[in-house]
Amino acid sequence: MFERKEISTDKLFAAMVRLNDKNDGIDVYLVNNQDVEYSKVVVFTGGNMTIDEDLLETGKSYRKPKILHANSSLIIDYTDMYEIDDVLVWYHIDLYQKGSTVPIKLTFSLYKGISFIFKKPENLRLLNKEGYMIPLTLREQTGIPIKEEIKGMSLDPKYHKSIKD
Repeated sequence: MFERKEISTDKLFAAMVRLNDKNDGIDVYLVNNQDVEYSKVVVFTGGNMTIDEDLLETGKSYRKPKILHANSSLIIDYTDMYEIDDVLVWYHIDLYQKGSTVPIKLTFSLYKGISFIFKKPENLRLLNKEGYMIPLTLREQTGIPIKEEIKGMSLDPKYHKSIKD
């Protein structure tokens, strides 16, 4: 059985940075705190929310691959604060080290009612901004790229009605 493991935030982490004090929105970053370059970063994201006792899956999004240089950061998403209040937003990330065709598979989520909203932001050195550090977790290392995993999958929202007794 696969056991998910957190990656040391000394190496890689996600970060959430508020755009202003009015909570208009947040930028979500992937931060690389090491001397390793990732020649390709692929992000697949979506979300879930409950409506009464029912479940709504938001639309899913595949992001065009980008490069994450050593000791640098990359904006991977922008989201409104209301989404964080109402939706669990999840991110699946494939990182490719230079010269490799096999991805390192990672994940993290921004949870509904997440507690960092009430914490004091910390100084995020590589971003030169204050924000919130979010640990990354290893996903099962299947070697299958996200683009292959989602082939044939609907990216549209879905509504799941709860079954009542």
